[in-house]
Amino acid sequence: MASVNYRLPWPPSINAYWATGTSSKHGVPMTYLTHRAKQFRVDVWAVVWQQHNGPPKKLTGRLAVLIELSAGTKRKYDIDNFCKGTLDALMHAGVFEDDELIDELIVRRLPVKPPGCCDVTVCEV
Repeated sequence: MASVNYRLPWPPSINAYWATGTSSKHGVPMTYLTHRAKQFRVDVWAVVWQQHNGPPKKLTGRLAVLIELSAGTKRKYDIDNFCKGTLDALMHAGVFEDDELIDELIVRRLPVKPPGCCDVTVCEV
């Protein structure tokens, strides 16, 4: 069974990951990634590619994921708001093909650790 571990920067909350607006050209409602979300994706890509010295070998089987969140401050937060963005960023970095492959997801809140980080383990099951 293949498994990978990453220490990622503190992710943006899903509340700050997506925004809605209107297309300036056609006036059509649209949803888009915020600047923070785009930067997080770039940061995750850099961590993944540096750890693998290039593109990672994609995990292709059914997956189990452990996300451990260590906030940088004592501010209150809902742990579920940090899952989707983290998983999407890992998918875009090439760790796995699609987050539909995830059969098990465990999220843990750990003690505060400035500046904040997100430790992720992804395993084929």
